[in-house]
Amino acid sequence: MIKNSIQKKGISVGMWMMGLFVMMGLLTLGVKSVQAESVNYNQWDKILYTYVNEKGLVNYDELKKNRKALDEFIKKEIENTNISHFSKRGQKTFWINAYNALTMRLIVDHYPLRFGGIRTINWGKPWDIKMKVAGRSLSLGQIEHEILRKWHPMDPRIHFAINCASMGCPKLANTAYTSEQLDKQLNREAIRFINDKEKVRLDRSKNILYHSAIFNWFEEDFLKVSASKLDFILKYLNIPHLA
Repeated sequence: MIKNSIQKKGISVGMWMMGLFVMMGLLTLGVKSVQAESVNYNQWDKILYTYVNEKGLVNYDELKKNRKALDEFIKKEIENTNISHFSKRGQKTFWINAYNALTMRLIVDHYPLRFGGIRTINWGKPWDIKMKVAGRSLSLGQIEHEILRKWHPMDPRIHFAINCASMGCPKLANTAYTSEQLDKQLNREAIRFINDKEKVRLDRSKNILYHSAIFNWFEEDFLKVSASKLDFILKYLNIPHLA
């Protein structure tokens, strides 16, 4: 009787321990799932805060001397990150940050640039250079045109968030984009760009809208969400800049 009781008790304890291990395994899988959804943008945020001023200009002289943090961020968080399990917002956030970080590194690699800026790189085709990102070999052009511009639903605000390192481009934000704040941040950059008189100006007396060539280059993108370029612009024009 005692022996049988001990055996039963042993079976019961064994089953309890087995159940505990299964639960721990499930919890572990759960943790991995959460981790797979995240990228640590803290280092990138610090780089932007340190080397990009409020006008969106990058201090490449200093960044060139202290590029280690940028190289480490790209190697650790951009080059091999598996984003297949990210939410759509998380993926969009990743691609915007990746585009800007890779563009910044491209400039640093060739700095100081000759007259003509980024267009002097790779015989005038800097956006065709293949780089490692998310475990793939992609160019900046592919990230922009084959990924971000193909996004569903289309979000033309991305054109104010990705920076091509030219004076005519939208200003580079001095904070990293995050999935939690992405919508607010994209609105902020749309407002900042459209209310920059060097980029957009509406002469109401003559009923003439002067605007950046970006609205012509990517007109089809803006027309996917608005009846006209003017309609899109008016949604953000004369709105106070969001900090």
